[in-house]
Amino acid sequence: MPPLICASPTVLDQSFPRDRDQLRAVAITLGEIQQQLKNNEIHLVLSEGLRELVQEFDWRNRGNDPLLREIYNLLNQWFLKKHGGLIELTEADFSGVNRYQPHPIPIGCYNIGLVEIWADEVGKLLSLHDKCCPNNSYFIGIACEQAYSGSTLQQYCTHNNPRYFPLVGPGEIPQRLVDAYVWIVQSSVRRKNVSVNNAIKNHKAIGAIRIEPPSGSSHYTMKFKKGRSWPVDINIDPIPDDFLTELVTITGYPLPVLRAALITGDVPTKILRLRIT
Repeated sequence: MPPLICASPTVLDQSFPRDRDQLRAVAITLGEIQQQLKNNEIHLVLSEGLRELVQEFDWRNRGNDPLLREIYNLLNQWFLKKHGGLIELTEADFSGVNRYQPHPIPIGCYNIGLVEIWADEVGKLLSLHDKCCPNNSYFIGIACEQAYSGSTLQQYCTHNNPRYFPLVGPGEIPQRLVDAYVWIVQSSVRRKNVSVNNAIKNHKAIGAIRIEPPSGSSHYTMKFKKGRSWPVDINIDPIPDDFLTELVTITGYPLPVLRAALITGDVPTKILRLRIT
């Protein structure tokens, strides 16, 4: 499952006229976000306050600009309409946030419009984030419209905040952000061994398409898409963790999840870190 992306004020705040270069960068960014959502590479996070920024879209004295119309349609599609990749936070989610600092502003964001509201809302979001993200890591990043549109990744304006969300483009997301969701695996399952029979019976639970029986050896072969395979030796039962670890690269599932899926026949559920109390 993916990390979360929060849009920059340049993307969300169209409450005043912007120059053509900024509008083009915003349009490209929204198009890239659309593709990432389709591929389940990211999810979007939006608070009630940030939603208000989008709703303040300014049409006054701007004519029927096709580029602006495209931006509005994309903002409406990805930030205002409900869909599976949108994580909506309410005031209740921030009820435990008592202390926070306004978040730094990316360079290039004019100090006009609703940028102060963005800084305040994202500052609250950072405080909430840091209550459920260990080891100084991040599962939320700020989408930099410059990096998303093919230019250099921006930095923040000068600030004194000790901690702040990383600015990211598509290339930075895998390196800078961790999964926004955690697997819920029962402790009793974590302690169990995976038998050969488990693996043969429940192979489809981890994405295998079939099991091929032994042919002149003691090995079943678990077949996956894209030509990948994994051997199951009937003489080695239960299956050692060292063998199961080979499935991590093939399936993308962590070892505890693989163990649970092969034992129970079902992949464990995932919970958004922000929802864990």
